[in-house]
Amino acid sequence: MISSRNGINIDLFSEAHRFSGRISVGPSGLLAQLNDANSSLMEIEDVYFSRLDQPAKIVAHFETAHLTKAQAALIVLARREDLGSHGQVRAGYSRVVSVPVQITTPQFEVQGQIEVIHKYDAAEVLIGGTGRFVMVFNAAAIATAYPETTVAGGAILVNKAQVELIAPITARSK
Repeated sequence: MISSRNGINIDLFSEAHRFSGRISVGPSGLLAQLNDANSSLMEIEDVYFSRLDQPAKIVAHFETAHLTKAQAALIVLARREDLGSHGQVRAGYSRVVSVPVQITTPQFEVQGQIEVIHKYDAAEVLIGGTGRFVMVFNAAAIATAYPETTVAGGAILVNKAQVELIAPITARSK
């Protein structure tokens, strides 16, 4: 059983399903666990899952389930703080800039804010570093095949390997 101090609630979306449960995180936080190259699985407790076409209908409940990180299209967190210390952009003497963006994957459209140092650079966001996920803050997402399926959170992590498009939202693009 995950203690409330070490566990956080997550909603994880794959191509066809939504998994809701609690994941145990160490002192480094969720991002460190997700970016751990030595493990391709996540262990989630008290897991409920539903299909994207019927998100209100629970298909099953499991005490413990293991999910592959590669198949996680989105991970939704209610609070940004649940990311842990690695979820904070550290600028040092540089300026952190919040950029509104639209991100698409084959299954989802996500809108929110990303944080970058100095200026927006798509290559740096998607290819730079070793992280598997793009952090989008104050974000909302819809399932493209089921537009009535929407979700929002303090942070949504988008799997970089599944990103089709990333674009800054400007006054002209709205």
